Amino acid sequence: MRRVFVSLLSLGLMTAGSLPAQTNHLDLKGKQIKLAILGVAGWLPSKLPSDMFPEFARYAKEKYGYDVTCTYADAPFGALFQKAAASLATKSNEYSLIVSDSQWLGAFTEPGWIVKLDPIIKSDPVLSKLQWYNPVLETSYMEYPDNSGQHVALPQETDVEALFVRKDLFQDPKEREAYKQLTGNDLPQTFEDWEKVDFDEFAKISKFFTRPDKNLYGTVFQHSKEYDFQSMYVYPFMWSMGGEFWDPKTHDTEGYLDTDINAKAMEYQKTFVQYEPPGALNYGIAENIDAFTQGKTATSIMWAAVGLAMITDQNRDKVMVVPPPGIKQADGTIKRLYCIGGQAWVVNN
Repeated sequence: MRRVFVSLLSLGLMTAGSLPAQTNHLDLKGKQIKLAILGVAGWLPSKLPSDMFPEFARYAKEKYGYDVTCTYADAPFGALFQKAAASLATKSNEYSLIVSDSQWLGAFTEPGWIVKLDPIIKSDPVLSKLQWYNPVLETSYMEYPDNSGQHVALPQETDVEALFVRKDLFQDPKEREAYKQLTGNDLPQTFEDWEKVDFDEFAKISKFFTRPDKNLYGTVFQHSKEYDFQSMYVYPFMWSMGGEFWDPKTHDTEGYLDTDINAKAMEYQKTFVQYEPPGALNYGIAENIDAFTQGKTATSIMWAAVGLAMITDQNRDKVMVVPPPGIKQADGTIKRLYCIGGQAWVVNN
């Protein structure tokens, strides 16, 4: 992590004209460096580099002999792109490194606002030898255009959706017996049990725990129209049911998004609103976290990256994290195709 951060800092300085882009050595000894990061407000992984910066500054001083300071600015997901784009479009050096949602890489690359990293990655002794643990890291967080092999970013935080479950409810003998009598099935107890749960069974579970008189609801998604909250929760239904929203080669959406199977997927997803807290149609990340941590829901589909917010000192022993539900196929298998979240680092050009 430290060495990659060093390389990122070097990238920013090299592209500012300190050294030719092909060099693999940047001598910063004795220099005063200012680093400015723009990240996502209220998003722990985005703020983490700033929180860790004192440690990095000590490391840089001890190993490379330069002093470095850091400023951090942020904006909510729904406003971050505009904030970054407004600055980059003026060729401002206001921000050195920007935390970019993965779907923004094209919008930042096409105008020439960010550094194309391949020449520098190849010349860097660490970055050139990195072996990413899965090819999806490169295709999702580094590459533009799609399938081009051209790198314009580095992974900042990788993420997937997971199901957070209240063990205190699911392991309660009375709840287990009541659910067994009602449905003939057992409440899932282990990670392996949850691997076998499809959305039909999840609907039964969610209905079982929906008790408005006790301010308890079966689950919570994100349905807000702001940013991509709703789309990230409807795509898994579409994909797992066999739908698609575009042709990845031509980028055409007509005939892909407007299909009967996608319409059915959207209707199916909508049925879960009845098992969610009042006002759930306006929920984003923060509201989802609040509903779960305040004990209002038995489960929550949420990004794994906010696990530290979902699992608090108060509920730490009562929560488990398991695979989210999928769609049962004709052969009896369960298909889970969920969204990849997370962000990338981009370097101001």
